[in-house]
Amino acid sequence: MSDSKFLDSLKASGWYDWYRLTPQERWRVSEKLWELYLSVGGSLEPEPDPQSPFYFPDSQDVT
Repeated sequence: MSDSKFLDSLKASGWYDWYRLTPQERWRVSEKLWELYLSVGGSLEPEPDPQSPFYFPDSQDVT
């Protein structure tokens, strides 16, 4: 894929602005997104995975 086609595909997909950020800027934006996620009720608790060898349904906290 040529550079111009790649840039066009980035612009069309909405990723262009993200790729233009420096790693430090991306980190700051990610921090803001996590703060927003948590403020609207998001959780950092993992969802139960019944396919995991460490999944024990009897020991799940039910609230």
